Amino acid sequence: MDRHGNAALHIATLFGHLQLVKMLLKYDADVYQRGARGAIPSHIAAREGHIHLIQVRTDEDCLENRSEDYQKCSVLYCTL
Repeated sequence: MDRHGNAALHIATLFGHLQLVKMLLKYDADVYQRGARGAIPSHIAAREGHIHLIQVRTDEDCLENRSEDYQKCSVLYCTL
């Protein structure tokens, strides 16, 4: 983790590193871990325009879509 509370997956997502993200996920990186400002990696991908890193899910029961960051924005909202 960095000094802001971001894990490797948050940082790889921030910079759009697809291969690194895939490797981290292969080794069970926590996709729901909150980093700086309460963001999960999908929030970061959405805000940075790295849509290729997001698998958009429309299932109402998907925790990732219901997760909110510090601004109360869902992942789906961040992609808009």
